[in-house]
Amino acid sequence: MKKILVIGANGFVGRRILDNLSENGACEVFGCSLHPDIRPEGTHTFVRLDINDYPAVEALFDHICPDVVVNCSALSVPDYCEQHREEAYAINVSAVENLAYCCEHQGSRLIHLSTDFVFDGRSDRLYTEEDLPAPLNYYGVTKYQVSAEIMKRKRAKRILILSLALRNPCIPYIKFIFHTLITLTGKDNKNYRVLNLCHRNIGTKIETCRSRVRPDFI
Repeated sequence: MKKILVIGANGFVGRRILDNLSENGACEVFGCSLHPDIRPEGTHTFVRLDINDYPAVEALFDHICPDVVVNCSALSVPDYCEQHREEAYAINVSAVENLAYCCEHQGSRLIHLSTDFVFDGRSDRLYTEEDLPAPLNYYGVTKYQVSAEIMKRKRAKRILILSLALRNPCIPYIKFIFHTLITLTGKDNKNYRVLNLCHRNIGTKIETCRSRVRPDFI
């Protein structure tokens, strides 16, 4: 049975991914967060972990040996990041680089959630993979920096970076996106890479949800 590790499992997106994968029953699901499990009645296994504690992170990877790691952790309040840049860099950049290292060492696939804050928002259309990032605040800068750094790794094709703009109501799309990702990463031993997923909500009307999958995710 495939082992899935969800990091940042107490957050808005992380909790929904954790709960949905646990309810599905097709994978052995682990969640971790700095704080105690906010909903411990699930079938998942939960571990308290500070992702800035590199030896503890590496020990967890050695213990679980995950097939797929979904990183939902981030210091994501732009105003706070602006005033606490060292802390923001440690969590959003350095810790994620260590996660990428651990995934590389274990042979795990890494799904890393980025943000639409890597763009300046001035486009009159949905962004694509070809658009150049232009963050306007330090939070966006950190998310762009870590994406650039981890994609330089020797086994970067095993990394998916998803720039998501999620607004309510988006829960059905979270379920669809991650069931698709987890399924494709192990289907028939084929290789897949999801380059971009974008969901934009205006009021209560879902304007678009797009995804592109290419056969080069190893």
